[in-house]
Amino acid sequence: MFSLFLIISCDSLNKKSSAENSTAAIPKYIKRPSFELNYPSSWHVDTTDSDYDIDSYFSIDPPVNNGISIFIIYNTSIDEQEHVSAQVKAHLEKVMKNGNVSYFTNWGNFTGHGAIIKGKSMGVWKGVVKIFCHSGDSYSFLNVSQYLDQDKELVMPGFQLIESSFKLKQ
Repeated sequence: MFSLFLIISCDSLNKKSSAENSTAAIPKYIKRPSFELNYPSSWHVDTTDSDYDIDSYFSIDPPVNNGISIFIIYNTSIDEQEHVSAQVKAHLEKVMKNGNVSYFTNWGNFTGHGAIIKGKSMGVWKGVVKIFCHSGDSYSFLNVSQYLDQDKELVMPGFQLIESSFKLKQ
């Protein structure tokens, strides 16, 4: 599963779509038994991914060439630090080899383990990977989001909407 993020991370650099405004007046929403969230109406859930399962693994893509927000929803508690460390290691080895890592503990309304990697994706494009994991008694989640610096102004409102609206049900 961890290497899958790397493949998606690399693949997202090849996406071709129009760079339209990433914010919208009426957001779309996902409401499932274990979680719910809102996202901009100009973004889309990638249902073509072979691992797509709206209840456990999905990505939301902004309307830019290089951006993604991936969620894995677990129906059990997990080791937050282990998941974040594995993601950081994998991204530094494959995607952002010279990235600078900083750590944080809050994402939206959640406390957990998180990391931000800033550097050059694939050694070429300046960008950011933000990783966060929260473990609850009944459900847990891992989120990995990435974007290029050139798209920051377009994608940040959408990432902030997702982060502020995400609710994990217990």
